[in-house]
Amino acid sequence: MRRRNVRAWLITWEGDHESEDSVAMLLHPRTPPRRVGEVIELLYVNACGTCGERLVYATERNDWNYPYRAHSPDWRGRDCTGLVCGKNPYLYARLVEHVTVEHGGHGAEMLRWREIEVLMPRQYVSLPASRHYLLGKFRPRDTVC
Repeated sequence: MRRRNVRAWLITWEGDHESEDSVAMLLHPRTPPRRVGEVIELLYVNACGTCGERLVYATERNDWNYPYRAHSPDWRGRDCTGLVCGKNPYLYARLVEHVTVEHGGHGAEMLRWREIEVLMPRQYVSLPASRHYLLGKFRPRDTVC
């Protein structure tokens, strides 16, 4: 039996990069955002950092010495959740849903998912404080693994 709505933290390489495979990692959807941040920092420094930056990451990880901190993106005109790390290329981690793997010809696999775009409620809308106030809007996206 296939599961209908598989959710996961999807970590992808974004920006200028030469690889066809933009998917860096998938994590369990209940992984706390702080842990996801630690994972993308580790992935980024191992892929793009110098030996000195790797040493700083291994020994002194603090805000003053470590240049690659995971943080919430500040993209104007688009409300989003997730974390980014690095400059260009950078890692982008976010929760996605409807994650599936499709098998193509010659043993190729294609990972498909739906992005969850977060829309904030308008200021005049009054919602109870105990209710989750974020609404999801979906956009399909494909990539080849």
